[in-house]
Amino acid sequence: VEKIKAWVSKGNTLILEKGAINWAIAQKLINVTLKAKKDSTIQSFSYANRRNVAGAQQINGAIFEVKMDLTHPLAYGYNNEKINVFKSGELFLEKSKNPSSNPIIFTEKPVQSGYISSKNAKMIPNSVMVDVQSVGKGMIISFSENPNFRAFWYGNTKLFMNALFFGRTIDAGTAK
Repeated sequence: VEKIKAWVSKGNTLILEKGAINWAIAQKLINVTLKAKKDSTIQSFSYANRRNVAGAQQINGAIFEVKMDLTHPLAYGYNNEKINVFKSGELFLEKSKNPSSNPIIFTEKPVQSGYISSKNAKMIPNSVMVDVQSVGKGMIISFSENPNFRAFWYGNTKLFMNALFFGRTIDAGTAK
């Protein structure tokens, strides 16, 4: 962890996706707050239905709308501030006090296509898809989703490429 911090501090960019965010939080590498999961409204169910009930609470792949700051380096090449992204998993990030450090967030009514449980439908609106933090001269860019998911959803690959190529051009004052 110390070697990673030193590497980023020298002006490099570390890009985190999904589960790597949990690891980085645990290592105190980033300062990101996860949205607290609300208890399920399901009161009881039979033993035989437990897998179905648990499975219904997962996001196994659905399409959601995000809004991005078109002036941010991560949005280079995009012309519309709203795009659709592919989401799987239940990782929801809280907004930062510095709005510039969250250039891409899920919209108020993000569901475009696919299934989402009522519990997760309450968690995703206005949650953060991309968080940017400065560490020394470098940046840590955290994607709550995998923008390159199986090369299946091409429109988001540009977000990853922008992080890769323009991460070091992000003004440290706009990051956490």
